[in-house]
Amino acid sequence: MSPYLPQFLKAVRLYESPLTNWIHEVDFEGRLTHRIPLYENACAILILFMHKEGDLVREATTRLHRLLAFQTSSYLFPKYLHQYPDPSHPVDTLKQLSALQMIVHRASYLNSPISQALQEVITKGLLAIESFDFPPLWKRRYLALCSIRETGVAFSCKGADTWFEELLTEELIHISPTHERKAEACSPSCFKGGYSDRLSLLLEGPFWQEGVFVSCHPLEWSLFYTPTRSRLLRPHFCMLQAALVSPLQIDSLHPQDELLNGAVVGVGQEGCHLFWEGSLGHIHSLYFEQARPTSEPGVFLLDLHTPFSPLKKDLFEVLIYLNRHPDHQWFVQGKRATLFRMKDSLELTTQLRGQLMKWQVSFDTLEGEIAWVGQVAQGTRPLQLDSRKFQEEAILPAYDWKVGLRILRRSDFVTIRISCYQK
Repeated sequence: MSPYLPQFLKAVRLYESPLTNWIHEVDFEGRLTHRIPLYENACAILILFMHKEGDLVREATTRLHRLLAFQTSSYLFPKYLHQYPDPSHPVDTLKQLSALQMIVHRASYLNSPISQALQEVITKGLLAIESFDFPPLWKRRYLALCSIRETGVAFSCKGADTWFEELLTEELIHISPTHERKAEACSPSCFKGGYSDRLSLLLEGPFWQEGVFVSCHPLEWSLFYTPTRSRLLRPHFCMLQAALVSPLQIDSLHPQDELLNGAVVGVGQEGCHLFWEGSLGHIHSLYFEQARPTSEPGVFLLDLHTPFSPLKKDLFEVLIYLNRHPDHQWFVQGKRATLFRMKDSLELTTQLRGQLMKWQVSFDTLEGEIAWVGQVAQGTRPLQLDSRKFQEEAILPAYDWKVGLRILRRSDFVTIRISCYQK
């Protein structure tokens, strides 16, 4: 049982609408939207059943009957309630059926009619999508829901999302993973990104932001199971999914050492990040867009290997983002400023666990020729969850400091070294 179960229940109460009693998605200002996702509502029902308290079990039973009423004539569910009777994509259907199957597993004390009704719904849903050509990850999930283990299959996790789904697939077969399978699932080869135990943070991209906060991943509540982690005690919408996977021991995973005076490096396909703990436990994120790490701590490389076009919209080809927070201040040549040139000194002052820390940030050309003017402005990184989920909404607030190099001219092949080092 997860030690975060009380926090999961708080998340259920936070994201349910007092008007509909359904779980709603929220927008970038924390307001409930009109979208009612069936998957997260099934997870909320699971959380209520896991508490095994009379009032919560009765509430969960009522919610479950109401959710099952939205099964379509083709025995599938919509992704969102307002899309009924249109069925969801088969992969989304597998996620929904997985949550219902976990209710059967975790709430084994349910009376027979409820369990039988759930199993019938799951069976009909699986039959409705059996002809779909699933990718390997979801093919294993389909077989697991059919109580079939695919033999000779090794874990092939490439990131936190895949790892989470693989572990859930194992739970669906065994209720909890076997010792051997659990060891295999937690091997370093299964998750290449590593983690920071101090920050309770997986270091595998993509690293989404929720406003000024580093977004959590559902897997983190299973890996960092000490219920004193302030970052994991704050409500997150993905908390609802976290209830699907049991807590895991990760003895065979090695935490990444702290680099660059207390910061750790996270690497994703979208670029590199530096994470560190600021004042009052807030985790800060400095994001180097499209950069790659080097063996030298705090040094990143960025390749500009496309023809330069002076007609580009904003001419910013080198960008770093830092979450806006009172801990941070930018200085140019020792003074507060918003513009800097190639030979100017750019300095960031921040807090590391309550202690003042000063970083020198520099941009050096290793290959090719380039001329630029730098700018420090307010902006929003592309890795905002709000940018992905609520593109149709109003313009987003500026959650970040955006430091960009406005290119005046350059050769077609340029490599830039971005360095952060303590003064």
